[in-house]
Amino acid sequence: MAKEIEALEDKKVWTVEELPLGKKSINCKWVFKLKYKSNGSIKQYKALFVDREDEQIEGYGYNETFVPVPR
Repeated sequence: MAKEIEALEDKKVWTVEELPLGKKSINCKWVFKLKYKSNGSIKQYKALFVDREDEQIEGYGYNETFVPVPR
C-alpha cells in the first residue's frame, strides 16, 4: 500500500482539498489482487485504491464524482 500511495503522489494524481460545507466525503477502500504466472506461482501483488461507489446516491452529486480509481 505504501508503494502505491508513493507512486500516486509522485505522479501528482491528486491534490488535497477542503470539503465544502454541508458535503459528505465518499469512503475509499483498498482492493488487493494476485497475478499468477502460467505455472501457478505468484507473479505480482497488486493494490488498488478505489472509492466506495455503493455509497453514492444517484441524482445527488452523482455527476460530480470523478474517477473511481485515481489513475
